[in-house]
Amino acid sequence: MAKTIKTNRTQSGLTENLSRLPTTTAAGYEPNIKLAIICALAGFLLYANTIKNNYALDDYAVITENQYVQQGIKGIPAILGSDVWHFENVSLGYYRPLSLITFAIENQFFPNNPHIAHFDNAIIYAVSGFALCLLLMLTFRHQPPLFSLLVSLLFITHPLHTEVVANIKSRDELLSFLNLLIAGWLLLRAVSAAQTRPSHLDYFKLAISCIFFYLALLSKESAMAGVLLLPLLLYFGGRLPVKRILACTVPFIVLVLAFQLQKFVALGTLTGNAGHDILNYPYLESGQQLPATFAIFAWFIKMLLLPFPLAYSYAYNQIPVSGWGTASVIAGILLAAVFVFALSSTVKSKKPPLAGLLIVGITLLPGLAFALLKGGIFAERFLYAPVLGFSIITVAILFRFNNLTTEIKLSDFAKTYRISIPILAILLLYSVETIARNNDWKDDITLYANDVNTAPNSAQTHLHYGVKLIETALATQAASVKASNLNTGMAQLNTALSIAPQIPEAWYEKGRAYHFLAGNNDSAILCYNQAILQSPAYALSYFGLAGVYENTNQLQLASYYYNKGVETDPANIEGKQALNNFKKRTNLDVKTFPGFGNTAKTEITDSTHDFTYYNKMGELSGKKGDFENAIIYLQKSAALNPDYVSTYINLSVCYGMTKNYSKCIEVLNKVLQLDPANVTALNNLAIIYEHVGEKEKAVACRNKLNALKGK
Repeated sequence: MAKTIKTNRTQSGLTENLSRLPTTTAAGYEPNIKLAIICALAGFLLYANTIKNNYALDDYAVITENQYVQQGIKGIPAILGSDVWHFENVSLGYYRPLSLITFAIENQFFPNNPHIAHFDNAIIYAVSGFALCLLLMLTFRHQPPLFSLLVSLLFITHPLHTEVVANIKSRDELLSFLNLLIAGWLLLRAVSAAQTRPSHLDYFKLAISCIFFYLALLSKESAMAGVLLLPLLLYFGGRLPVKRILACTVPFIVLVLAFQLQKFVALGTLTGNAGHDILNYPYLESGQQLPATFAIFAWFIKMLLLPFPLAYSYAYNQIPVSGWGTASVIAGILLAAVFVFALSSTVKSKKPPLAGLLIVGITLLPGLAFALLKGGIFAERFLYAPVLGFSIITVAILFRFNNLTTEIKLSDFAKTYRISIPILAILLLYSVETIARNNDWKDDITLYANDVNTAPNSAQTHLHYGVKLIETALATQAASVKASNLNTGMAQLNTALSIAPQIPEAWYEKGRAYHFLAGNNDSAILCYNQAILQSPAYALSYFGLAGVYENTNQLQLASYYYNKGVETDPANIEGKQALNNFKKRTNLDVKTFPGFGNTAKTEITDSTHDFTYYNKMGELSGKKGDFENAIIYLQKSAALNPDYVSTYINLSVCYGMTKNYSKCIEVLNKVLQLDPANVTALNNLAIIYEHVGEKEKAVACRNKLNALKGK
C-alpha cells in the first residue's frame, strides 16, 4: 500500500512538472526549418538584382578609398584601431571594425569587386531571414508557425531595407542585426532547460550567445540596444522570473562596457567630434533638436506604414523644422501620445502586440538620440530593426481581427485565407517596390538622378548629383556631352547652394568647373575662397587654389596653398604627392602667406575714381590672394559710398580670410543695418559666430535665415 502511494505521488509530481513545460504539441514550439528556408530564399531573391550593381555613395569611402581595406588581410590590425571615417579627415567616434574586416577579406581575394560585395550582402540578408524566422518561432512558441512566417516575410520584403542591403557600406547594419538574432536564439536555447530547473542553464550556449552579441557590437554601436532586447526575448520566449532574466542580462551589460573600453583604447574617444555641417546636423545648427526629434519620430512612423517615396538622403532641408508649430512636429507629438497609450494599454499582457511595440520603441532610440543629442537627420537605415516590431504588430492585429487561434495549421486554408490574402497583397507590393528600388542603387549617377526628384528639398541630393555630373564632364571627351554635363551639374550645384549657401563642397566643385572646364580662373579663385570661408577645414579647396595659382605662374601662392592643404588634411595621400611633385618642379616650399604684411601697401592719393572702381580693385586683389591691399581698396570704396552693400560683403570675406574675425563680424552687422534681409550676410555671420564659439548668436542668425526662407 505504501509502495502504491509513493508511486502515485511520483506520477503526480511528474505530471505537475510536465504541465509547467511548454508542450511539444503546441503549435510553433518546434521551429520549422522549412519555413526558415523559405524566408532565406525570399531574402536572397529580392536582392539578387543588386549583384550587378556597382559601388555607390559611401561604398567608395569604406572600400576603395580606405587604405587599410585596400591592404586586404594585412590591413586588419590597423582596422581594429581606426574610426570608420579615418580616411575622410573626420573623427565621429564610429568604431565598426567587423564590416571593414569583411571588406578587407573580400578585397584580398576579389580586389575592388562590387559584385562580390553585393552578393555577400544578399547572402547575409538571406541568412538573417532564416535566423529571424527560427528566433520568432522560439519566442512566440504558442503562436502558430504561420505567425512567425508572415512576420519574417513582412520584415524581409519591406522596402525600407533597400538602403541597408543595396548599399554595401551598410553591411555594418546587416551584421549587427544578424549577430543579435543569433545571440538571441542561443540565449533562448541556453535558458530553455532553466525554465523549470534553474541549475540547468546551458552555460556553453550562453557563452556562445555572448560572443555573437560582441560581434554585433563590433558591427555597429547601436547593437547596445541588445541589453534591452535580449531580456525582452527571455520575457516573451520563456517562463523565467524577472530576477532570473535580469541575472542572465548581466553578462551582456559587462560586454557593452568591455566594448566601450576597446573602443576608447582604439580611438581615444567614446563620442568623437560632433559634426557641425548644416547638411547632416541641421537641427544642431538651428538649436531645434527637441522639436526635430518629434518631427523625425513622425517620419519614422510614416515610413514604417507607407515606405514611399524612398531617398538615400534626408539632409537639410528635406524635413524642415522651425519650431514647435511645424506640422511634422505636431504630428510627431500626437503620434508619440498614441504610441504611449498603445503601450500602456497592452503592458499587462504578454502577447505579440506588446512585444512589437517594445521592439519598435527600443530600436528607434538610436535614431531619436541622433536627432536629440547631435541634431542629426532622419535616415532610412535607422528603421532596419524597427521594421521587425512593425511587422509583429501588423500580423498580430490581423490575427486578432480574424480571431485565429494557436491551433491553426498552415494547411487549413479555410481559416488562413482571411489573413493570408491581405498579407500576400502587402508582400507583393513591397516586393515590387524593393526590386525596383534596387535598380536605383545601380551606381552613383543613377541614384542621384532619381533622388533629386524624390528628395527635392535635400541640398545633399542636388550637391551629389552636381558633383557627379562635373566629374563626368571632366572625364568626357565629346564636346557636346561635356557641355551638357557641365551645364546640368552647375545647375544642380546652384540648387544645392540655394537651399544651403554654406556648403563648402558645392563651392569647391563650382571652382573646379570654372578652373578645368570653363577656363575662368578668377571665378575659380572666388569659389575656392568661398569654400574656405564656409569651412576652413575643407582641405580640397586649398589644393584647388594651389592648382590655379600654379597654372597662372603665381608659384609662391601655389606653394603656400599646397602646404596649407597638407597641413589641414595630413591623411590626404594625393595632396601630399601633389606637394612633393610641386617642390621637385619649383624647389619652393612656402608655408606662410607670401608677402602678407611685408608687401608694399597700396596708397590711394587720387580722387578721380568712384566707389565702384575701388570695389572692383578690391575684388581683383582678393582673387589674387592679396587680401591686405584688397582691404585698403574696399575701405576706400566704403568711404566713398557708405551704403553700398556689395563692398561690405567683399570686405567681410577679406577679413575672414585674414582671420580678423572681430572686423568681419563688425562689417557683416553693418550689412544687416543696411539690409536686414541679406541672406549672404546672415549666413556668413552664422558661420563666423560658430567659428569663434558664440553659439547662441550663430543660432539666432540661422533662425533668421529660416524665417526669411519661409521654412
